[in-house]
Amino acid sequence: MTHYDVARSALPYVAAAAVSWYFYKLFVAPFLSPLRKIPGRPYKPIVGNMLEALNAEAMDNTINWMTEYKSRIVRFYFLYGECRVLVADPELVRHVMITNSKNYLRPASRSLASIVPGFILLLDGEEHHALRKLINPAFNSTSTNEFIPIFEETARKVLNLWQQEVEKNGGKDAQVPAQSHMANLTLEAVCRCGFDYDINSVEDPDHAGVQSFQRMLAGLQIK
Repeated sequence: MTHYDVARSALPYVAAAAVSWYFYKLFVAPFLSPLRKIPGRPYKPIVGNMLEALNAEAMDNTINWMTEYKSRIVRFYFLYGECRVLVADPELVRHVMITNSKNYLRPASRSLASIVPGFILLLDGEEHHALRKLINPAFNSTSTNEFIPIFEETARKVLNLWQQEVEKNGGKDAQVPAQSHMANLTLEAVCRCGFDYDINSVEDPDHAGVQSFQRMLAGLQIK
């Protein structure tokens, strides 16, 4: 019997194993996860709750879900039955981010890791702990207090944009691209505080640097 014949005869078994594994992952595993005891959204096969999440503004679902379940910790399902948890309780956030940070791995995007290898937000374990300890002095209270005027000035730019939209609508309620504005606010604050460079991304979203940043984010895979 040739190698081709062996491979051909094994193909049905490999296919059956793959189908069984996907069936288990999509239709069985979500109902066996210990996280199912946390209050949260009902499971929808394959898409999970991502259609609901992606059709709303950032944070809207988080606020609505936590209000609905009257809980600061809520479970939802990512694509292909992967269970995830949203946490908004200060003590739980401290437990995950500080007290027991070594026990929680960060699901880093491969695309982002290829752009900024060694970035602190993509590291785990001792490597992350050592780097965070190294940069902590740069973020003491004295240093961060110097950032407050920049944060305030940048936030006022966004508020001015929203006020202009209200005025255009005759003083009535107006819809604004809040998610885009907040992303530009964050970019401008980071550039000014971290690099002493005014990219002016709030008032000039067509700036070449802003467009480059947006194209980079658009190329990242959802993780």
